[in-house]
Amino acid sequence: MDHINKMIRLATTTNEPRSRFLMEALRLRADIVLKCEFEPFGWFFKYSAALLSYSPNRREWWNKYQWHPIVRYARKRKLLNKLMPYKNDCDALFMWGSWFNPSIIEPGGGLPFWMYIDQSCSPVIDDGDISGDKSLKSRLAFNIYQNRIYHDSHGIFCMSNWSREQTLMAHKLPLSKVHYVGWGPCAVDLSIEDVPLNTKEPVILFVGNDFYRKGVDILSAACSIVSEKIKDVKF
Repeated sequence: MDHINKMIRLATTTNEPRSRFLMEALRLRADIVLKCEFEPFGWFFKYSAALLSYSPNRREWWNKYQWHPIVRYARKRKLLNKLMPYKNDCDALFMWGSWFNPSIIEPGGGLPFWMYIDQSCSPVIDDGDISGDKSLKSRLAFNIYQNRIYHDSHGIFCMSNWSREQTLMAHKLPLSKVHYVGWGPCAVDLSIEDVPLNTKEPVILFVGNDFYRKGVDILSAACSIVSEKIKDVKF
């Protein structure tokens, strides 16, 4: 029974500054053996991928760069170089996003990995998809590649129900493998802001971009309902 009370030994990898809030929360539940940022990597990989993925549309260029095989290789290479000395000290890898496949699945690598995502890449652009890449060829290519990442992973944690449903629609995955866990502590840091503490005034604050993925359509519908019940509420 001792293993039940033992904290899991976790390696983490991310390229997202906001992940620090999540990592702080994870430290209460797990022993973080290694925290690796898979960016930045070498300038040769960076500029080669930028040149080969060039598109006049800056949004499309950015996504093609993110998905480029050179970038995926560089990220994986950096992670594995950092991870190998700690491999026997870790129980699992927690990965932010699905930009590359760490390829350390059992039985070959012996280290299971889970990932935390906000959306997946489907061949057809969904409501709420902000990738901006309208090229069917490039989207299909990354969809196939991403499907392999999901297949090799031990589980997928989604930041919203929308993300979970969209991922299940974009990829043929068992329902038991894709989990809705919410956005959690990965929030905007307001600790240094001068926030008024007048809690008597009912104010609803929304932070995010205006599209379906953030649930703004639901919020808009709720505004009129709430306003009928609470006359002085502010959104």
